[in-house]
Amino acid sequence: MKRRTFLQQMLGVSGGLLMKGFPLVEARNRERTKFWVWMHPHAGWDTSKIESTFVQLKKWGVGAVLFLVYNGRKAFYESQLLPVESQELERLLPIAQKVGIELHAWLFSLICNVESIQKDHQDWYVVNREGLSILEKQPYVKYYKWLCPSHKEVQTFLLNVVDELTHFKGLAGIHLDYIRYPDVILPKALQKKYGIVQDKEYPQYDYCYCPVCRNAFKAQSGIDPLKLPDPSQNEAWRLYREKSITSLVNRAAEKIGKSGKFASAAVFATPTLARKFVRQNWPEWNLDAVFPMIYHNAYGEPIPWIRTATREGVNALHGKMKLYSGVFVPKLPGADLKKAIAGALSGGADGVSFFPLERIPLDSELSEGNLLNKL
Repeated sequence: MKRRTFLQQMLGVSGGLLMKGFPLVEARNRERTKFWVWMHPHAGWDTSKIESTFVQLKKWGVGAVLFLVYNGRKAFYESQLLPVESQELERLLPIAQKVGIELHAWLFSLICNVESIQKDHQDWYVVNREGLSILEKQPYVKYYKWLCPSHKEVQTFLLNVVDELTHFKGLAGIHLDYIRYPDVILPKALQKKYGIVQDKEYPQYDYCYCPVCRNAFKAQSGIDPLKLPDPSQNEAWRLYREKSITSLVNRAAEKIGKSGKFASAAVFATPTLARKFVRQNWPEWNLDAVFPMIYHNAYGEPIPWIRTATREGVNALHGKMKLYSGVFVPKLPGADLKKAIAGALSGGADGVSFFPLERIPLDSELSEGNLLNKL
């Protein structure tokens, strides 16, 4: 049997994408489609296991792997990668090159749970409208310990990490994740999960009001944001925080671009939701690609919403950069994954990224075309 592409296998078609409820995607667009996976480190995987995994991904049509090199806990401190991260990248890069898969370094950019940094640089962390540092009380989950993007020291910290990664020969790109503020409003399904109601911006979830941010905004506007009657209604204060993130992203993107590597970021599902929930104005970012995490289940939306959300992002970008729709594999069993892919591509995405690799049953004896049956 003639070997098929991953997209053809996923959709069960060879001449075009034609599914109930979705328009046709032309063959020329399919040829440009790229598939990605987000992958965590696996210390127990030997070289043969990694190679066999990459070979299987390549057969399915996956062209690139976003490999987690920093999750906020194993720190890069003073611009030096810890040996474990360096060794893991050095181990994976030749395997990826041999198989023909791009390897991109995936960073939790502004989350930092490193004890030495928390002890020595408490002022680096965001402060909410109640005046509490996020080190004192974390919203939602314990690992939510966020650095403030307005701090020059934090900017230097992240840019030094990016700079060091640019020197890894064979590394295709650098992927910025958690490059935002903590969620001032959660998607509605997550509000239900955590037993909270966020019908507006509440002080305990609203960041950042640290001295650096307050003084910088006051210098611009003459107003202390804590003195505003309702900070959530002040356009200038919202824009200040959006621009703080945008500036940091664009500085990192410039550094990555000059090294000849691919600059990308994981972002919230749509431009509207990203600005509202986490102060990301990602259409203004100067990247090669964005990966909106269109996890429909978190928003309490049906699968067709993936197409709607993708289309909003594509329209907002006006061709400025690539857009790869991120989908959450555990909530897309069987044919639902086909529907998600169809929705993303018919919405105009340049491809799809799957999260996480670990939930795709790679240990199963899968022949080509059987992936969906195993999900």
